[in-house]
Amino acid sequence: MTARLLVLGGILVAAIAPFLASDQYILHVLIMWGIYGILTLGLNVINGFAGQLSLGQGAFYGIGAYGAAVLTVTAGWSFWLAAPAATALAALVGMLVALPVLRVRGIYLGMATFGFAEIVHVVLRSWESVTRGVLGIAGILPPIALGIDFGRQDRFYYLVLAALLLSVLLSHRIHQSSVGHALLAIRDDELAAGLLGIHTTAHKVAAFGVAAGLAGLAGGLFAHYLTYISPENFTSVESILIVTMLIVGGRGSTLGAVVGAGLLVALPEMLRVVNVYRLLIYGLLLMGAAVFWPDGLVGSLGRGRRRARPSAAPLPGPAEIDPGTPLLRVEDLRVRFGGLVALDDVSFAVARGEVYGIIGPNGAGKTTLFNAITGVAPVARGRLRLADQDLAGLAPYRRARAGIARTFQNIRAFAGMRAWETVEVGFHARLRRGPLAHLCETPAARLEAGAVRSQADALLRFVGLENVGEQLARNLPYGHQRRLEIARALATGPRLLLLDEPAAGMNESECEELIALIRRIRDQGVTILLVEHHMQVVMAVCDRILVLNFGRPIAEGPPAAVRDDPAVNAAYLGTEVRDAVAGAPGRA
Repeated sequence: MTARLLVLGGILVAAIAPFLASDQYILHVLIMWGIYGILTLGLNVINGFAGQLSLGQGAFYGIGAYGAAVLTVTAGWSFWLAAPAATALAALVGMLVALPVLRVRGIYLGMATFGFAEIVHVVLRSWESVTRGVLGIAGILPPIALGIDFGRQDRFYYLVLAALLLSVLLSHRIHQSSVGHALLAIRDDELAAGLLGIHTTAHKVAAFGVAAGLAGLAGGLFAHYLTYISPENFTSVESILIVTMLIVGGRGSTLGAVVGAGLLVALPEMLRVVNVYRLLIYGLLLMGAAVFWPDGLVGSLGRGRRRARPSAAPLPGPAEIDPGTPLLRVEDLRVRFGGLVALDDVSFAVARGEVYGIIGPNGAGKTTLFNAITGVAPVARGRLRLADQDLAGLAPYRRARAGIARTFQNIRAFAGMRAWETVEVGFHARLRRGPLAHLCETPAARLEAGAVRSQADALLRFVGLENVGEQLARNLPYGHQRRLEIARALATGPRLLLLDEPAAGMNESECEELIALIRRIRDQGVTILLVEHHMQVVMAVCDRILVLNFGRPIAEGPPAAVRDDPAVNAAYLGTEVRDAVAGAPGRA
């Protein structure tokens, strides 16, 4: 409510700003605030939401400005056609650039986009037949509509304000929608997001397109406001400035992007006497933000609480169980990493509704087996089949959509998302309405969102986390994070659930609760593949167990038979562990 009142108050003040401004210079600063606010909102989509380091926003700003200027001055288009066309051009270039540069991550992605910004600046200076080189383009006419000349500063201000508010609305809708949840999941853990059925590359390319499109819109407004542009308006310094605005205001926050832009537009005007030290001041601001305000000045104000939505019918769940029919078949599987053979000659079948255990000493290849099944590790030889579907060549997100979900040995629970967000993002691949419908909140999309909310709440109750929905995943106790990962995996509607050491780090009472939870999941008709070192858990819940040693199977069968197998005792259990697990609680 506080954030909403601040936004409404800000809109009211912005609407009457021309009447409050004492001179045209203040109005100029406000117009530039609006233009940079649009630029920063765009960068927030790719950097704050999707977590991709882009230092090329200034390049798309220049593409939009020059696109609009060339179309109006050379081709004779009106602003109302040239600005949308320039926006679309920048968005298209952004997506085309994203396809190769997204092959790298982190600082290397930042370097690639920074290099692109330098290339654009060189092209603007050198392509004289189109851009007029260092002379720039003059005579850009201001917008005119219905006889109203927007060349007047106060009128152009309202045009920029309208564009800024639309950009804020777009950013807010992305953040609140299933698309935004998917981007936040990619930001926190791209591998885990892909294994929930999210097409991570498509989402990142789309985010680049939105960021570049908003930069193009800002560029078109800038060109028609000044009526003259040159390559020096779009140097790499602009990209650094926009990144600084976002970090100071607050990455991932729509309000923070606007506040950061306003602060850094106004600050140079207040410090004009030391303009030569502008980059030094920006550097100090970046350092201060990193050390003292890691969440930016706005911080958590940009993250609203969960909104109520209408309830709706449940989303489709797993397929009907056919007991005894193999759901997963692994045949002659080999996985190697260079000269190291991690798995060799591994074959087994898991029946529908079964809890199948995988045990063995550290380094036996258990997690590698999970990675091969989910498509993370390359398979050198063998076949993997889920029911009648061959998994060969399927990307991890397609395997997740086919009905395979997993948890991880080391918790990957989307630390920066709330518990309810973490679970809701698990439903992403099951949504029937497209991203555009959810962004626009069509009636059908609202009903579907209601179904997601209802089932997410039910899953939190199912795993015993009904009272922690508003807490960030990283703030939850260790055992709660384990259960949150299981709830997120169940949200995908899996036919096969892979649990990788879910009891790791748990005490005795937590293990008892985990045993009960695994049994409840099995009773819901979900087939479970369990990797676990805690033998009391394994013996209590597993129907059959496969033992791996040095990447090869050495035993398979019911728990009692595996427990008493001499080869298993020699390689893994030992007589003390065998005697201890002999008294493990029986299967329910």
